[in-house]
Amino acid sequence: PRGARGEGPEEPLVGFVAIKACARSEAKAVSSTDMEAVVHRLRAAHPAAAEACGGAGGPGAPRHRFFYFDDYMDLAEQLQVAGWLAPEQRDAVQRAVARDCVPAPMELARACDL
Repeated sequence: PRGARGEGPEEPLVGFVAIKACARSEAKAVSSTDMEAVVHRLRAAHPAAAEACGGAGGPGAPRHRFFYFDDYMDLAEQLQVAGWLAPEQRDAVQRAVARDCVPAPMELARACDL
């Protein structure tokens, strides 16, 4: 497809799309095999961005645009490998996730029931 003015390829509307995996009790609502199939189908229909910003693939490696993730730690890792996040950005996201998962001190005190 051509851009709005007919000058070169059309730019994607969004950089990337991430789909959060949901679970029903202990089991995932969508199997890992089905998640991989969805990502493969979407990536085939919507090719990766051309340039990378220092991901695991290095400069010029494709930046995939579709991700299926279990939690934000997982998403941050996938985005860094694909070149959307620098390692320092991935680490910052993962530290924030770990911090937000720590129970509040008052909840811990109530659990002791002294």
